[in-house]
Amino acid sequence: MARPAMQVVGVGIAMVIGLGIVLMLPDTAPEHEGVVREIFHLPDDVPIAHLFGSREKSGRFGRLEGIVQFTPEQWAEWSARREDPEVWTAPRFTFRDVTVTGTPTSWAFRWREGGLAVITEDRAIRWARFSFVDSQEPDGLPHAYEADRVESMCFGIEGAGPDQRIDSCVGFGHDHKPDLYVNARVDPDGHRLWFNLR
Repeated sequence: MARPAMQVVGVGIAMVIGLGIVLMLPDTAPEHEGVVREIFHLPDDVPIAHLFGSREKSGRFGRLEGIVQFTPEQWAEWSARREDPEVWTAPRFTFRDVTVTGTPTSWAFRWREGGLAVITEDRAIRWARFSFVDSQEPDGLPHAYEADRVESMCFGIEGAGPDQRIDSCVGFGHDHKPDLYVNARVDPDGHRLWFNLR
């Protein structure tokens, strides 16, 4: 008589574990496309080639990442925007429970040559991750690390209201993780953008 009861308990535990796993699996995130376009000033005619998020157990999105593939013409236009300070301004968006309303530091929303946006004093910032779609690359698109020449941007957001801090990831330091950070990398030769929000 004890064995059937144990089997029922085992099945119940398995279902709970399975539910947790399902909630943590990658999920498509079309409702967040507007957030991505706002952050990177992407025109509507530039498609996001891949976009997915990972949900936490609460059901909210814990992270969002994806790839944007530009045509040469789209890349030329977008690159010109990136170099224009009147256009390339700090974004206003809401993701998870963070609403960006503050004034960024001068380095918060700037691109740097190379992949060193989260390295300072020759040490990598321990909390910042460069996953950039760390599952199997979709549709044959290359991984960010395969690009020969890259530019990087990483900024974090902490707090809310008038005291909200928006700074580069380097500005937050090695051990101080902000409430949300945006990590991005572009390949000027392949006309490609990788990004993640965590």
